[in-house]
Amino acid sequence: MAILWNKYWLWILCAFCVSFLYGQWRNEFDFRNDSLGTQINETVKISGTIVSFPDQRESNTRYVVKSQEGRFLLITSDKRIFHYGDIITVQGTVTKPRTFSGFDYQKHLRRFGVQTIIKNPRAITQLKKKGGSFFLKGAERTRLFLARNLQRSLPSPHSTIAMGVLLGVKNELPEFLQTDFKQSGLQHLLVVSGFNVSVVLLFITFTLHRFGRRIVFVGSLGALLFFVGMTGAEAPVLRAAVMGGTVAWAVYLGRFSDARNLIFFSMVLIGIVQPRIVQTDIGFFLSSGATLGIILGVPILEQWLRFIPNKFELRTMLSVTLAAQIAVFPLLGLYFGNFPLVGVLSNLFAEPAIPFSMVFSFAAALLGILPEFLARILAIPAFMLIEWVLQVAHFFGQIKPIPIPLFIANGALIFIIGFFLWASFSRWFARTFFEKEIIPHPYEDRDSV
Repeated sequence: MAILWNKYWLWILCAFCVSFLYGQWRNEFDFRNDSLGTQINETVKISGTIVSFPDQRESNTRYVVKSQEGRFLLITSDKRIFHYGDIITVQGTVTKPRTFSGFDYQKHLRRFGVQTIIKNPRAITQLKKKGGSFFLKGAERTRLFLARNLQRSLPSPHSTIAMGVLLGVKNELPEFLQTDFKQSGLQHLLVVSGFNVSVVLLFITFTLHRFGRRIVFVGSLGALLFFVGMTGAEAPVLRAAVMGGTVAWAVYLGRFSDARNLIFFSMVLIGIVQPRIVQTDIGFFLSSGATLGIILGVPILEQWLRFIPNKFELRTMLSVTLAAQIAVFPLLGLYFGNFPLVGVLSNLFAEPAIPFSMVFSFAAALLGILPEFLARILAIPAFMLIEWVLQVAHFFGQIKPIPIPLFIANGALIFIIGFFLWASFSRWFARTFFEKEIIPHPYEDRDSV
């Protein structure tokens, strides 16, 4: 893949740009053929297939429904829970997403192909349960099984956080906890991200490496499919799977040069296959920026921070966290108008606990079928790790983010993009930082036999 990128990088970037323009045209074309957009504030009776997993909130449940008239978001307080693939008929009023508290909800929904909402419909009738993909229906049943076990094994909000990072289940946290995570710069830990996918793949690599590269590759592919299926194969999750999988693969290969080529190739691949993500998903830019910051910035920061002892990988963790925070600084300023000043410290304390909490939460999800008192005892390690993350978020969440003026965010963005371009194509930078193996291959000879 590195050879392919090095030889045809200009053509690949051109394909990325063309796909971006095509995706923009396709989005507008799709929405022009969405007749629901012309029926705002009208009462309709419409049949469609649920194409998302249920998003259960404190007061309602949300579904994305695909109909012949177009896609819409169904928000209902109906106590019945519908599932992916169910065919339903809805009678209600079509409304347009509103912008609230500075959050452009309409733009957020466009990445799912949705531009209208039907909230609290007068009636919902279930017609069939046979629609949708067989793979995703099986994945949803597995996810529901694991989620119920986590709710039996862990108290709230620990179970909510475990379901979010492990299964992509979107349950709301209390408002004060959401504020703590947002102000401490740890909000990304509450949802599926490239970091979570990287943890899964690195765990698979560590477990299976003694059996050779082929077994590792098959195991990693299976874990990716399982993880994407558990989370409903939504666009943000696919993006996280590609980005996180790319980083884990690059680290497994052991060369930052491969990481650099792979991350660019994955960005182009996402742009070609899912151009809507590039256009509407801020998570794509945050994930790409943080990943590029780690790949291109960590080698520099490791040298600048040589005075810090690397006992317990302290210097490495600090370099990774600092590189990611610097890379996303302008994006946070442009999109949210502020930056969590304590984000480096909070991530330094919280992120090391996430891989272990995922492992122990998965164990708790499997062992949740045992009697409840025994399941709760066995889930104590997961509880303690998640409690640590909650305490870190609460402690650092007392410090409010600093506002970022627009001109500073724009200036920082130009500087960061300039650095990325220079570091990506500079031969001096490549010779200085990339021509060193960072991880030896413990089974290199085994595959060559």
